[in-house]
Amino acid sequence: MLKLSTLPLLFFLFWPQSGGNSRGTQVGKPSEEKTIKGIVTDSQCKCSPKALEPKHGICAVNCVKKSHDENEQRRKEGKELKEDVVYGVCEMEAKFYTIDAKDQALAETFVGKGPVLLTGSFGDDKVVVSSITPYQSDVRREGSFYAWTGYISDSACGAKGANERHAECATKCVKEKGAKYVFVNDADHKVYMIDAQDKVAAHAGHHVTMKGSVDGDNLKLASLEIAK
Repeated sequence: MLKLSTLPLLFFLFWPQSGGNSRGTQVGKPSEEKTIKGIVTDSQCKCSPKALEPKHGICAVNCVKKSHDENEQRRKEGKELKEDVVYGVCEMEAKFYTIDAKDQALAETFVGKGPVLLTGSFGDDKVVVSSITPYQSDVRREGSFYAWTGYISDSACGAKGANERHAECATKCVKEKGAKYVFVNDADHKVYMIDAQDKVAAHAGHHVTMKGSVDGDNLKLASLEIAK
């Protein structure tokens, strides 16, 4: 007969644990049931401007599949597994939530399909999905819906000018050499042309948070502030 003193240990040993390298990430203790507007994407690109482009859907699906297949092969060879690339949702202000393992198949059907309304139980950075439905309004035109942090550079130097020391050079290139101000994203160092040149002129070389929408390599600016 088991002694009562051994029960806590057995409970700990045999209770299903979260985490690991399954296809998806288990959510521990969801804290809040709510509905958000966002884009279903992958955990590698998360909320980078690239992840919000319509054409990224195929890339996200391939990225998740490749990660899964590589780990399956590593498992067969007895090698250490890498962290899985899984689906998640990017909410406004570029907050990314990993979608629970059991909801990965559902999430895949919305990748690259544009904005969605996602209802579920949210933890700090994970969500157990109750439902996902298409969001009828064009979220990409809601200027403050997404935010990215990076530097204001110029089109002549691009990512090379993503630092505070480049301010004077960037201004000179724009005023004297016909260059344009650009935004260099911190996450992937991609360079985006900015539509509202007059709004960013005073911020050459500044580390800023840009809010707006992207279309290919173009960023439509809604607002800008110095990054915290």
